[in-house]
Amino acid sequence: MGPGPRIEPRGANGLYVAVLALLAAAVRIPMWLSSTHLTFDEGVFLASTDLANAGFTQYRDFFASQGPLFLPLLQLGDFLGFGDPRGSRTIMVISGIAIAIATYFILTVATSRRRAFLLSALVAISGAVLMAAGPVQSDGPALGFALAALAITLHRSDRTGALLVGVLIGAAVAVKSLHVIPTALMVAIVLGYRRDWLNLAYTSLTALAISLGASLVYGVERVWDQYVLFHLAKDNSANLLDNVGHTGTFLFEFDLALLVLGVAAVALLGRSEGKPMLHVYDLPPWLPGMWMAASLAVIIGFTHIEDGFVRVVAFLIAPLAMLIARHLHIPDRILVGVVVIAIPFQVMTIALPPEPDPASTALVERIEMLDEEALIVSDDPGLLWSARRLSHPATVDPSFPRFTTRFLTEDMIDRALNDPLTCAYVQASGRFENAGITPQGLYQPTAVAGFYLRDGC
Repeated sequence: MGPGPRIEPRGANGLYVAVLALLAAAVRIPMWLSSTHLTFDEGVFLASTDLANAGFTQYRDFFASQGPLFLPLLQLGDFLGFGDPRGSRTIMVISGIAIAIATYFILTVATSRRRAFLLSALVAISGAVLMAAGPVQSDGPALGFALAALAITLHRSDRTGALLVGVLIGAAVAVKSLHVIPTALMVAIVLGYRRDWLNLAYTSLTALAISLGASLVYGVERVWDQYVLFHLAKDNSANLLDNVGHTGTFLFEFDLALLVLGVAAVALLGRSEGKPMLHVYDLPPWLPGMWMAASLAVIIGFTHIEDGFVRVVAFLIAPLAMLIARHLHIPDRILVGVVVIAIPFQVMTIALPPEPDPASTALVERIEMLDEEALIVSDDPGLLWSARRLSHPATVDPSFPRFTTRFLTEDMIDRALNDPLTCAYVQASGRFENAGITPQGLYQPTAVAGFYLRDGC
């Protein structure tokens, strides 16, 4: 028999979980408090949430590039935020906490609870994970669902657990599909390795029912068109060397401690002693390596990574931590030292939300003067969210990929400008200007640069 888990204080799990939750929440508080949108994408998602709260339906009334469960989650965040306009970010805080805690329970099958806690603390403050679950993005919730599914699979083998895992995987796919595939695959591999075919069937059918059910609510054809075909139509060409370079750079800049420990673990892959702790949980000893390899394959081989696209690396952090837990056998005191040094260093490297520039502030103040029922066409919807005003549904996502894929055209913007409910045109990011779109004669420039007001509004 292989070595069993170390005997540790009965209350260790509860204490470790509480500390991880506090760490994950603490690094996200500055982002939650920001009164401006943190990224262009966050502005799109927050403005889309406002439309959904106003009675518009995603996929039908306005374009939605993420999975059908994403916006309902943000609406839930609004509810949990007690009406605060930043409430949607609550889902990102919960996602960050879920990622850290799920990682801890995943690591406990490969190492002691103490070491699992120390490595999970690095995940809780991970810069890449913060970029995925800090600003409003679909990556954070999807990753949280997927890791929770794997954690439950590793520790439970009953039917209820299998059904819960299916719900979580289905939810992950209904938020963001591509990058959760490696983790979902590990769930299937674990169940297959244990020859637990019945639970594998329960999990698979439940996941299918949840993801398909979420799509049926909005119309499968509409969801397929915007959630799947839109992304397939984008420039998805993956330059392997560029992707390797970006991934290494992002890990170095945002998660140096995990990168160093990971390199050491890879160097020691062939030097593990005795039967691994994974044996006690009826798990294959090669599971951490396969998880890391599958995650790297999806990130590097099937993702178009651009400068600043840090959040995609978040899907490597938990597999990297498990690889370290499985193969890096260093004294606990050294690991404690690494974490103690890494935490303040990591906190210092977290970029605080920038102060809004004067031009954006002037635009927001001018937008706030409009009637609350007015619709606005803007190339930066986050400004409308800051002003608590609604985007025109047709232009709530004016991202460059929508232009290049022709999911947003000049004719669609012209129709939005001619809509009697549209009262203003806001040009702030250059997206419309670069596309050759200029306000029509109905709209007159004002004293605020980039703000055009419709006659009669």
